Amino acid sequence: MAVARGQSMSRAAESLYLTQSAVSQQVANLEARLGLRLLERAGRRVRLTEAGAAIAAAAETVIQSAEAVTEAARRLGTLETGSLLVGASPTAAANHLPALLAAFLARHPQVRIRVVTENTPTLAGLVAAGALDCAVIEGATDHDELVEKHLEEDEVVVVAAAGHPLTLAARVGPAELARHRYVGREPGAILERLAEEILGERYEATQKIELGHLDAVRGAVLAGLGYAVLPRISVARELADGRLVELPVPVRRRWISAIRRPSAAGATLEEFWRLLPP
Repeated sequence: MAVARGQSMSRAAESLYLTQSAVSQQVANLEARLGLRLLERAGRRVRLTEAGAAIAAAAETVIQSAEAVTEAARRLGTLETGSLLVGASPTAAANHLPALLAAFLARHPQVRIRVVTENTPTLAGLVAAGALDCAVIEGATDHDELVEKHLEEDEVVVVAAAGHPLTLAARVGPAELARHRYVGREPGAILERLAEEILGERYEATQKIELGHLDAVRGAVLAGLGYAVLPRISVARELADGRLVELPVPVRRRWISAIRRPSAAGATLEEFWRLLPP
């Protein structure tokens, strides 16, 4: 290609930092391997034969493709492009993940982000299967093979709307809770596991309303439909303005954590993971 572009063996040699004889030999080797005559001399210059012009056009395409691969690798290596598919449990999606993504995108604004919101057990399964790059979850998982990094401790409280009969009790235990309607999440959600711990053997017999989203649970409790087990951070405003009341039930604590597979991944995930709080 250097000879074809410059139409000169000597110019090609200079551009490649080789001797003219070395360039001539390499061109001769290529012609022998292809079984074609690619160049013909015209005085001190050389010109492409018909076969040489066709091979040069094909070679130019190959060189451009190779350069495109190199450029793509450089952009990915410097996070000028790329994508991150991250899962988040409802509590994490609303209260913890946004700040993490903001810090990451401040450094790498070209990265495409997609967030999948599901409960913790579902997200852990998706990360383990390779369907998600990583996830920010609440509570523990049943996947010991995943790498886990604790980010922040979270408090879970039992709440009811102001004026609910439970808010008037000096002491609230499983027996008192079981006499009232419970507003909960779908079976298997981490909050439901905590509700089972709080209610004990009375959990199954308790009258329930099952809602699929954290915001829906909060809205139902505010409407006076029952009490709920919710993260303190998700009801902090309502507790502060008195619309919700924290019941005298021992607080449960859990970790908000990031999880991923242990194997090395692409530059995007590795950089996001590196920026997570220690």
